[in-house]
Parts: sequence; C-alpha cells; structure tokens
Amino acid sequence: MPSRPGLPAVGFLVVARLLRLPGLYLFRFFAGFCLIANGLYLLVDSFGRGGDGGTLIRSGAPQWMLLLFGFVATPLGFWLWHGLGPHFGIGAASGRVSRKAVIVSMSLLAVAVTMELVFYPLRRR
Repeated sequence: MPSRPGLPAVGFLVVARLLRLPGLYLFRFFAGFCLIANGLYLLVDSFGRGGDGGTLIRSGAPQWMLLLFGFVATPLGFWLWHGLGPHFGIGAASGRVSRKAVIVSMSLLAVAVTMELVFYPLRRR
C-alpha cells in the first residue's frame, strides 16, 4: 500500500480545527513542515530516483504525479506556515514563546524518541 506523505498531519490539523483545540498553530506548523519536507523530497527525487521517488516510479507511478504532488504540497506547506512567526517568538513577540507550547512540544518529542527506541532499537555492530 503506497504511503500518503503529509496527509496524516493535515488530517490532524483538520481534526484540531474542527474540535477547536488550543494551540492550533502547532498543528499548522507540523502539517506545513510535513507538506514542505515531503513535497520537496518527492519533487527532487523524481529526478534523482535514489529514494522513495525512484521506488514509486519503478512501481509504476508516473513522474508527473510526483512533480504534481511536490508543486502542490510545498507551497501549501508554506501557506500554512504564513503568519506563525509571533507564536514562535519571531517579530513582534520579541522572543516570547508560550511555556505551555514548549512543554507540550518537548513532551511529544520525548514520546516520539521513546517510541523510536522501543520499536526500532539501536543495532550493535
């Protein structure tokens, strides 16, 4: 089953918006990051074909589809990022960032790293 890069993050953003969860800007940042990273990755790799783009093309996906995804996802990601600077201490915020946002972000990072180590432990060589 082919992956759908960026779509889970966009889905989380949609759910967060519908539920009017606090800290919506964190969901916007994450979704934007996923769209930019995956869009540029597939856009570039559709030519280099050394990674997932090459795998998709060898599996029958046309190159134009990867290019289309890259050309749509990347600007959409930047659009989601637009205006988020003050939430991260940039511009008028003068370096002030929500303590709650920092705690939540660091907690999620700790959970992600822990899950990586549990499910994909480091291999000894």
